[in-house]
Amino acid sequence: MNIFQPEKELARIIKRASRLLSQNLQSELNSLEIRITVEQWSLLFVLWEEEGLSQTELGERAFKDKPTTARMMRILEKQNLLKRERNDADKRAFHLFLTEKGKEIVEETIPLAQKVLNKAQKGLTQQKVSELKNMLEIVNQNLST
Repeated sequence: MNIFQPEKELARIIKRASRLLSQNLQSELNSLEIRITVEQWSLLFVLWEEEGLSQTELGERAFKDKPTTARMMRILEKQNLLKRERNDADKRAFHLFLTEKGKEIVEETIPLAQKVLNKAQKGLTQQKVSELKNMLEIVNQNLST
């Protein structure tokens, strides 16, 4: 007989790992007295990778819903970390860009994110890390269909 053990279920293990990654990165951000959350940092990082996205594109790439994306954008805009520029083709839409201050924060904090990832992967070979990524991609694909 197979007894359900929630603490050993894949979803719970993934959720805990995700939460611990976020908590560790937040501690690193706090240590530099950077006044943004990990969630806000994720939006900045996506824009650092590709500027000029729409709000919808940014939310999708950062895995955030529309209201959360809009709220975080307002906060980041007030902190002078991102700016909106009107879309010439559609006057109702905006393209999003990092400000110089936003770029500086992302570039300053990428080593912190790498430090957290290195900590998380300690004891794993590159092959194991690659296998884990591949397996999680399969899980994501299975759940996306």
